[in-house]
Amino acid sequence: KTSSQFTAQNCSNLVWAFATNRIQHERLFTEVCEAVQGWLLGNFDPQHLSNVLWSYAKLAVKDRKLFESAADEICQKGVAYLGRSPQNLSNTVWAYGVVKVKPPHLMAAFEKHITTGGSFYEKLTEVRPLSKSSRAQLAMTVLSLHRLDLTSVAWYLFDRISKDGLQAGGEAYCNWLLIAGDTRDGRRELDVFEQMAKTAHTRGLQAACWNGVAVRSLSLGEEQRARLALQAMDDEQLVNPLSEMLRKRLGAPEPRSAPGNIEWRRREKDEHEWVTNSLGFSLRLNKIEYYKEVGTLHYILGHGRHLDVPHIHKAIESFTREQELWLKLAGDEKGAVLDKVLKLNGEAKLVVEVGLYVGYSSTRMASQMRKWGGRVISMEVDPYHAAIARNTIEWAGLTDYIEIWCGHSENLIPRLRERLPDKSIDILFFDQQGTKMHLDLQSVVNFNLLADNATIVGDNVLRPGAPQFMYWNTVGGPYETQVVSLKEYKQEIVEDWMSVSFFHPYSPKAQLPMVIPEEVEQLGHATEGIRWASVEQKVTESQWESHSQRMRRGFAAVGVTPFEVMPY
Repeated sequence: KTSSQFTAQNCSNLVWAFATNRIQHERLFTEVCEAVQGWLLGNFDPQHLSNVLWSYAKLAVKDRKLFESAADEICQKGVAYLGRSPQNLSNTVWAYGVVKVKPPHLMAAFEKHITTGGSFYEKLTEVRPLSKSSRAQLAMTVLSLHRLDLTSVAWYLFDRISKDGLQAGGEAYCNWLLIAGDTRDGRRELDVFEQMAKTAHTRGLQAACWNGVAVRSLSLGEEQRARLALQAMDDEQLVNPLSEMLRKRLGAPEPRSAPGNIEWRRREKDEHEWVTNSLGFSLRLNKIEYYKEVGTLHYILGHGRHLDVPHIHKAIESFTREQELWLKLAGDEKGAVLDKVLKLNGEAKLVVEVGLYVGYSSTRMASQMRKWGGRVISMEVDPYHAAIARNTIEWAGLTDYIEIWCGHSENLIPRLRERLPDKSIDILFFDQQGTKMHLDLQSVVNFNLLADNATIVGDNVLRPGAPQFMYWNTVGGPYETQVVSLKEYKQEIVEDWMSVSFFHPYSPKAQLPMVIPEEVEQLGHATEGIRWASVEQKVTESQWESHSQRMRRGFAAVGVTPFEVMPY
C-alpha cells in the first residue's frame, strides 16, 4: 500500500507508534513525509500534525523540508488554530526545539501567540493546582522555547506562574534553572528558588528552599536578597540553625520568631504512601513532602557539627539507621571507594558528578580536594534536591568548592564544553539513571573533556544496573574496569557494584564508535522495568537480590566479567 492511500490520521498514528517504540524505519518516514506535505494544504488537523512532528523529532529524523512546510501552514492558518489544545502546541514547540529548525516567521508567531493575547497560558493553567499533564506540558514548552532562542518567552511563562502563585512542578523549575545557568543569570536563578520556597508543600521544604536562596544570594553578592529571604523565614517562623548562621554573617537584626530546627515529621509505617487531593489526583507523599531528604537535613542541622564534614556525614548515616530509611547516596563503604579513587588519581583538580542528591558524596570529595585547590561540579535534575544539598554544602563550609548545576545531564554536558578547557576532568562520577550513563560518558569523551589519566566511577551499576555503560567500559571501549562488590546502603542482603574505570585514550579502541549489542539493550529494558517499579516502592529486598543475580548472569553472557574487589 502506498503512503498516498493513507489518511492524515493513518499517517499520524503510524509514525507515532514507531516513535513511541523507538523503531527507526527510514523508508517509511520518507514516504510519510511526502504524504504529510500533501495533506497539509487541504486537511490540516492540529492534533495529527503535532503528533507527526513530535514523532519525527522523537526519532531524530530531521526532515527540514517537512518542518519548513509545516511552519508555512501553521503560520497561514494561525498558531491559535494549532493551539486550540495546549498539548498540540507544546508538542509542536518541543519538536522544533529538538530538531533545531527555526523558521523566523514561525518563531515570531510562537512568541506573539504565547505572550500577547494567545490563550495558551490560560488553557494550560485552567485546572488549579496544575495537573500532572499540565506540569509536563509546561516543562517541555519551557525547555523547547530556550532551544529555539525564545528564552524571553520561557521567562514570560515563569512570570505568569509566579504572579498567580502556582506550583509549576520540579521539571519546569529544573528547566528554568537550566536556562538561568546557561545564560549566567543569577537574578533569575534566585527568582526560581524563591518561587519554589513560596509554593513548597511543607514547612520543612520551605525552610530548606529559603535557606538555599539566602546562601546563593550571598554567593552572587546579592546581600539584599539574602536579607529578604531571612526576613521571609522570620515572618513564617521558619528560622533554623543555618538561617541563624547566615543572619549573623550578614549582621542582620535578631529574628522576632524563636529559632528551631527544620520541621520534619516521620510518617508512621501504617500511613499510606499515596494520598488523593481535593481534585481527585493521586499524589505520592514522598515526592510531595520530600520527607526523606528534609529529614536528612533535619538531622544534619540538628546533629551535624557546623564545618565538621565527617560529623555531618555521620549525622546523615544516623538518620538512615535510626529512621530505617534507604537513601540513594554513596555512604559507608561506597564513600570509602570515592576516597580511594581520589587518592589513586593524585591531586585531582576537577571532579564532575552527575547526581548531587543531598550533597553527601560531593562534600566528601570536596572536603579533601580543597586542600590542593580542587573543586566539584555537581549536576542535579531535581531542583528540590539541589536546594537541600545547598544547605548541606553551606553547613559543611564548602560552598566555594562545589558548583551546583540544575538540569538534565544531556543538557548540561554541552555547557561543560563551553566553559572548560580540553582534558580538564580528572574524575567523572555517575550516580544517576544507569541506562543513561554510557550516553553521557560518550558525550564527555566526544567533547575531549576527559584528562588522559581520568577515572570514571559508576554507582549502582548492578542494582538496578547500567548494562550499556558496563558493556562499553568492560568490553567495547577504551577502559580498564574493575568493580567493588558491596551491599546496598541499608539493604544488607542486596549486592551492588560500584565500577571504577581507567581511561586509555591512546588505545585502538578509542577510535571505535560506540556499539551496544541487542542483548545488552535488553538488559537495559529489564533495568528500567525494576527501576520504575521501585519508584512505587513495590520491590522487596529479595526481589532486588534476585534482580542483582539476574544482572550478573546477563553481564557474564555478554562478556562483562570485570575484576571484582570485595571489601567485606
